[in-house]
Amino acid sequence: MANHLRRKSDVNSTFIKAGALTSSVKFVLSVFSLLLAASLLFQFTSAKDDATNTQTLLEQGIEQREALIEQANLIIDCTSPGGECYRRGQENTAEAVANLNIVSQYSVICGQREDGEQAILNCVNQEVESYLRAQKSEESNNN
Repeated sequence: MANHLRRKSDVNSTFIKAGALTSSVKFVLSVFSLLLAASLLFQFTSAKDDATNTQTLLEQGIEQREALIEQANLIIDCTSPGGECYRRGQENTAEAVANLNIVSQYSVICGQREDGEQAILNCVNQEVESYLRAQKSEESNNN
């Protein structure tokens, strides 16, 4: 009988140890599960951030591409004979050259009439102003 009680005690002890072991295994598995869930959540969040960053980079790339295309079109417009910018540039250059010619002609005329640098400059300024007033008056009469 003592043998039987000893076996029963051994069995009970084994069940208690097994129960403790089962609880320990459950605890370890729970901790592992939580760590795995946290890791997956971190990876998901990281992937979401990466996707957001990629989207932002794509949008910036598209904006830069559009700006470059706009600049390229402007360069083409300004360097091609049929472009509006090219035509304006030619008109502005022609006007500047015409103005230089006018100032040059009045410089020669005033240089022959006047003595001294300041007197020649004053003469050129007066003649150019007179010329510009006449041009404006002529334009007003034509409109």
